[in-house]
Amino acid sequence: MPDWTFARLSTELLEILRERYPDGLTTSPTTGKITTIPDDDSEIKVMYGLPRNVEDLTLGWKELKTKERDTLGSKGLKDLAAVAFALVDADEIDGARVEFEVELPIIYEDEL
Repeated sequence: MPDWTFARLSTELLEILRERYPDGLTTSPTTGKITTIPDDDSEIKVMYGLPRNVEDLTLGWKELKTKERDTLGSKGLKDLAAVAFALVDADEIDGARVEFEVELPIIYEDEL
């Protein structure tokens, strides 16, 4: 919803992740790394990223600078926009460089 604030989006996302992944979110299927999701929203910050190139998501992601009161629409996000997220410890947020670990599905040529 374009009128949603990033604070609302983050709250909704964290609630869904807690419900679906009570033992933690598998950050990377290849390494088996698990990210736990604290029960208290104040312990974690959700950071968002946009693709460096919307035509080629393998080129990585850049941090989307947001404030809690910014709306999705004010940042130009539309339906079906590719957006990554990272969960950062609230104590480490100042000056933290966010890395978005995004695993893209592999499409084999014979599946096209």
